[in-house]
Amino acid sequence: MGKGYRTGRLGEEIRKIVSDSDATPSVDISSPAAIDGLVTDIIDDLFKELGCPTNRCGYDQAAYAIKLVVSDDTYLRYISKRLYHDVAKKFQSTPSRIERNIRHLVEVAFYRNDPKDTYRIFGNSVDPNRGKLMNSEFIAACARIVKRRMRDLGVHV
Repeated sequence: MGKGYRTGRLGEEIRKIVSDSDATPSVDISSPAAIDGLVTDIIDDLFKELGCPTNRCGYDQAAYAIKLVVSDDTYLRYISKRLYHDVAKKFQSTPSRIERNIRHLVEVAFYRNDPKDTYRIFGNSVDPNRGKLMNSEFIAACARIVKRRMRDLGVHV
């Protein structure tokens, strides 16, 4: 399990490399493709922790939105005008469908998950009276978690 969270195989390999200074890295984490793969692994692991169903179309859309925010924080200022539009272009959909699919994924994840686990993952971001995060809060919180886990692995973006 590691430091209170699960990471994918690539994350475990990078953690081992970082902790063993004499080891030769088998993955070049300086390449954009390797970093993209690491971000994907961390997001997949986070979604597994949250109980997000992989068969929902919002799964891939939310993962892509989180990747965009990890690479460029300014997306958080323009969720409806920019982020949903860019995700919609990628998935050949409309921004309103993207918003609805991500909202549905967040609802399913929060209702499937134990509130204690949700609090462990998101901390004070979750309002117990509302029960779930808004899309923008979910995407921002997941992006922060991904960045923190990457820093824990010694990768800076």
